[in-house]
Amino acid sequence: MFDVVAPFSAMSQEIIGFMRAAGARRGKASIQIAIETSILGLEHFEEFIRTLRHAPGVTEVWDATIDDAFDLANAARSSLRGEALSQDVKIWLDNFDRGEFRELPSSLHPERLDNDLADLAWVAATALNALRSVIQSRDKRDSLLASHQLSAIGLGKIRDPIAVAMVEHDLVGPLIRVLGHAAMERDNSALSAAIRRVFARIPRVPVSTTGEFEALEKVLSLPAWKKRFEVYAVWIATRIVSAIEPERVAVHTDAQGALPFAFQETQLATIESAEGEKFLWAERRERCIDPIGKNRTNNVQPDYGLWAGPKGADRCDLIIEVKHYKTPAVTTFGAALVDYAKAHPHATTVLVNYGPKAGVADHEKWAHYGVLDRCHVT
Repeated sequence: MFDVVAPFSAMSQEIIGFMRAAGARRGKASIQIAIETSILGLEHFEEFIRTLRHAPGVTEVWDATIDDAFDLANAARSSLRGEALSQDVKIWLDNFDRGEFRELPSSLHPERLDNDLADLAWVAATALNALRSVIQSRDKRDSLLASHQLSAIGLGKIRDPIAVAMVEHDLVGPLIRVLGHAAMERDNSALSAAIRRVFARIPRVPVSTTGEFEALEKVLSLPAWKKRFEVYAVWIATRIVSAIEPERVAVHTDAQGALPFAFQETQLATIESAEGEKFLWAERRERCIDPIGKNRTNNVQPDYGLWAGPKGADRCDLIIEVKHYKTPAVTTFGAALVDYAKAHPHATTVLVNYGPKAGVADHEKWAHYGVLDRCHVT
């Protein structure tokens, strides 16, 4: 159960950053989020994070991606003077070069290292343990990967065994080599400064060390959890804005100063970027000829659309539909993608499911509509 709750801590932290940034532009501490008839303020998200982090049996870990791990290794490597390696690290690297994934050398255990170097060791140990949980030698790698659907490499987490297996040769060994050199140096101040800049952008997420449900009782009663499906959709909106690398964002709040998320057409933000002005819309209705989705007649109303150009002559470049299906619904997902792509002929259409994704974009059932090359499920 804890693993279900924990990801919302990181989402809440990013929503807080968005709320504060948007509020600062309006001369306020933060904006509020209006979800239907409920108002979620900064304090609700902060309370959720605080309660989760301070629950009994809870600790925080780095929620690092594969790209983060590469960046940490590169940052550390640039600060090294090339000290000799300890004997146990040499033996480990020799075995790694021969294709054997052995346990982390005892000299590199995080509890034996100080401060920033211990954090780097935790990342290395986590990636190695994830890899060893599925294979312990390189000759098993190809058969392992052949049985899994592979996604974007850099976005995978270091706790994901498959994501680590995809890059083990380029990441795990070199990361432990760098850590081994660093552990032998007397002065790691330059290395600490270099990797601290990378760690500054990596969120920390709570994980349970006990698995006891009692530690979650208060968390489950909080407003931010009760509105968790809507919070996920709000978080997706903040990620859309962030991905554009905006120079300036103007959020469109209601009369009470809240950013509304409701089942009605709403312009959420105007975004100034290097590519020009863009507009983030929620639930914008567009005409769709002969929709195939259940309960759709002549229109579609996707969760989010990113538009550019003056009203009346604007065009949509991106459609995002948010779902929360524990089991992928291929027919529902496929119909949504087809209808939204047909109604927005210039847009890339993405269905984001908080749960397993379905192989919709390569499903021949919808191929004759001619839109699947613009459709994605994640």
